[in-house]
Amino acid sequence: MTPNQATFWSSRASGREKPKKPSIIIPPTPINACRDSFSQPQKILPSLQYSVSSTACVTPISPTSLSPLSPESHLMEDTIAEGTASSDVIVIAELFATLKRTATALNTTFHRLEKQTEKMAGLAPAMKAAEQMRDVRAKLEQQIARHDTTMREVRSLLESTVKASLIQRLKSQIYTAIRETVATEIDQRVEQELLKQIPQKLRQQGQVHQRQVLEIKTSIHNSEARHHNASLWSPSLTEPLRPLLRPLPSAAQSPAYVVRGPFPPTSSTIATPMSAFPMVPTSTPLVAAPALMMPRGSSQIFELVPPTPSPLFPRDLKSLFALGPDAAKRLLQDYGIDHGQSPSSQESHPKAPPRGLTDSAIDLSPIVSPLDAADSREQDINHFMAHIGVRPIPYGAPSKTERRPHLHVVIPGGPTFAVANYY
Repeated sequence: MTPNQATFWSSRASGREKPKKPSIIIPPTPINACRDSFSQPQKILPSLQYSVSSTACVTPISPTSLSPLSPESHLMEDTIAEGTASSDVIVIAELFATLKRTATALNTTFHRLEKQTEKMAGLAPAMKAAEQMRDVRAKLEQQIARHDTTMREVRSLLESTVKASLIQRLKSQIYTAIRETVATEIDQRVEQELLKQIPQKLRQQGQVHQRQVLEIKTSIHNSEARHHNASLWSPSLTEPLRPLLRPLPSAAQSPAYVVRGPFPPTSSTIATPMSAFPMVPTSTPLVAAPALMMPRGSSQIFELVPPTPSPLFPRDLKSLFALGPDAAKRLLQDYGIDHGQSPSSQESHPKAPPRGLTDSAIDLSPIVSPLDAADSREQDINHFMAHIGVRPIPYGAPSKTERRPHLHVVIPGGPTFAVANYY
């Protein structure tokens, strides 16, 4: 027994003094260890340490595992040696110390979790944007894939359609070119063969016969036109005249002008280029294709075209009387009328008798008065009217079978003449 223990038990046995109350010294935690290092040193409990497990049992901890309490282990030994504290109090003190360390660790953990949470909250928009970008990229890739598929289908359709259309168009063009080429080649071959097979003399005879036929058709047409013009007894000056065809050019002459098509049946409709003639009774149609004529004594071939009316041919008497001197002379030249030829001397013109009169009552005297016959314009008009078959009416007393004229016509710059009706 130590001296201290002997003193303790002796005093207790004598009952003179009461025992002192045990004091509890809580060992410092890691937080206030540094704070209490500069204060007055205190006695601490023994170095036995305990930890609380998850099963609510207390396990002793080695003094070497707790570095902050190792320097004070001698103080704990002194306290135990003195016998001032029981083992239960020490366990409770160690439990509180462990709780403080656990709370400190939790505080540090929560602080770190807070920082990490803030960082995650800051990264959340970026992560959301990245996710949206991935979604948009996936949608765009799908759309591009659909577009590529559609484009391939459209390209295939266009290739087939355009190819078929191009083939059809080229085929039609090739067929047309072949037909034209074959037709031209056939015409040339036939012409060459005809030139080889048909003698030159026979070809010349055929050309001469074609000219003769064309002249006969022209003469028939002009005779019918003169007969129609001679049968007009209306007092109106706007009665349409039927135009006559110009004579065919000779072998040494060139055609007056070229006509591509045949002369139409209604010849009066092309008498003047200014306006068409009214419809009149049609004459024998002159339908003849352009022919070739061979002048006698010459080997040169001239192109012969069907004759046509003069563009200056008047459509009615009013237009005829309005012609100027130059136009009247040009009209006579177109029809090959001699200026010195008397209109009454043309016996070849047909004479249509008037109503109620015989052939002996017809007088083909000039319309213009003989006193003014020297006037060239009036003479030209007289010659032309006699050529186309228009009936002139003489001045003077009418015969018993006719009446006096009731219409007087005044030609500008010329004399006055009369047109009468016969009954």
